[in-house]
Amino acid sequence: MGRKPAAAALLVNRAGWITDLLEHCLAWPDDHLPVVEALAVRDALRFALRDCGMAAVELDEKSLPDLAAKTLGMPPAKIEARLKALGASIAKPWRKEQKLACLSAWVAVTGRRRMTRVKTAASSSADAQKPAGLYCPASAS
Repeated sequence: MGRKPAAAALLVNRAGWITDLLEHCLAWPDDHLPVVEALAVRDALRFALRDCGMAAVELDEKSLPDLAAKTLGMPPAKIEARLKALGASIAKPWRKEQKLACLSAWVAVTGRRRMTRVKTAASSSADAQKPAGLYCPASAS
């Protein structure tokens, strides 16, 4: 009776400039270890999602609020109020990290639904356009 996940959302940030994790780690072994660890976990998640054939959406953390407002069709204040109400109804903690994860998932699922509707309506998959700001490296679409 379980449900299959619709999509996975990965938050990306300014650390995208690191293109070779091993080289970066060896060059600055003490200074940037938390960044390298986070990027390694993200790469492992990308690999696992791709290996499972699951759709992954990468969202920029800094532009997420603007993208969310556009994708969800709501003003930022209303989105924040809904996230706050959701947080009040579940167990703690409900900090920034949990809110960002929830918002990312909400945007990813909504964006993928819109992409599916656009593809269904388009005469060919080449005509389908992804919503601006959504990057789906693991999807075959």
